[in-house]
Amino acid sequence: MLQEMCHKMDTIFPSRVYVSRASSRTCVPTKLVKLALLGAFCFVAVCTCRKTKSLSLLVPLANVQSDVKDEHVMNVTFQGTTLSKTIHTSSFPAKAAGQWVYQPHQEQPPSFPYLKCLNQERHGNCHNSPTISAKQPRKRAVLNGFVHNSPGMFNGMDPYVWESNLTDYKVLSDYNSVRKLIKNRKFFLIGDSLTRQWKQSLLCEFQHLLHMTQQEAKESVHYLKLEKEFPDPIALQQFIENATDRDYLIFNMGHHIDAGHMGKKWSRRFQQEISKARVADFGNIRHVYFRTTCVRHFLSGHGDYNTSTYKVGGYAPNEYATWTSFGGNFPETLPTQNLLALDILSNSTIEILDVSPMMLARGDASFDGTHFCMPGPIDYWSKMLYYRIQVNEANGA
Repeated sequence: MLQEMCHKMDTIFPSRVYVSRASSRTCVPTKLVKLALLGAFCFVAVCTCRKTKSLSLLVPLANVQSDVKDEHVMNVTFQGTTLSKTIHTSSFPAKAAGQWVYQPHQEQPPSFPYLKCLNQERHGNCHNSPTISAKQPRKRAVLNGFVHNSPGMFNGMDPYVWESNLTDYKVLSDYNSVRKLIKNRKFFLIGDSLTRQWKQSLLCEFQHLLHMTQQEAKESVHYLKLEKEFPDPIALQQFIENATDRDYLIFNMGHHIDAGHMGKKWSRRFQQEISKARVADFGNIRHVYFRTTCVRHFLSGHGDYNTSTYKVGGYAPNEYATWTSFGGNFPETLPTQNLLALDILSNSTIEILDVSPMMLARGDASFDGTHFCMPGPIDYWSKMLYYRIQVNEANGA
């Protein structure tokens, strides 16, 4: 019986057996495999013989390979502008898109080097005494009761986690998976100071949470300032000169092309600039995203950044917040502004990274009414993008 099993093992295993370990394979001599598995083989054979009077062979280890692709996201598709329009026009957009779940034990305390890295951004430090001019107004605003934040913002630990059952609004938080996905990939970000915030968030995340070197992180994240005009063709080509088809580009324009800055003419100007983006040449980059604009969290009718009466924030996420709750002294241009962009980009190759609905609920994480505390919910822009990359990789897109 034993000789028969060994003979059958010889027919099962070739001269080398490959044992799958994640994405790599380790070559193991057959003799070692035989010794390691012979005991288990005999046990299975004896149990099988008692019931069937015959020997059922195990599945050859050489044929058991782990697929490097994430099977759970294969064949996943995104609804894009169609779903985003539905969410934006719903009664409670944040609630329609997903939910912020309170999980106070989810996050580990941020390290000092990580916070120090984030503090290089002039907007966003809600966890420490301000040290540069841009943060002095923030300190006065908090002391005077103009800005309110949830407790986690003051210690750099946001206890709220974004979750969604809708594919377009899902996020990827598993850093083991993220490390593989961002390897040899560059991210080109175009936008205003909110995009600049995101750039710093990515740089610090890459270094202190994903363990890149500072140089590797800088080579991975690139930022081009945009406020009122989409980059001209020459400037755009210079910015993405070294891009490959593995890279991603995300752009946004909104806060500087609104009623507060341009009056009634904002709509026409905004449509002109989005139309430029639609027909722009992005070179080798296959995945280009428009990041929807986030609401300015100045409570409607209570003043704006240029007054001493404004009100911003809260003590917890508000998933029942509405667009009309905000705007300060100016008519809120959302959701109209995002809806215009979604119409123009419909049926184009530009995809939608719709962060606006989930951020509508996060007045409690506002730095100054326009920007956000870091670390904080802005980190979920990255996690939403990571999920997109994961799906694209699994489906060969």
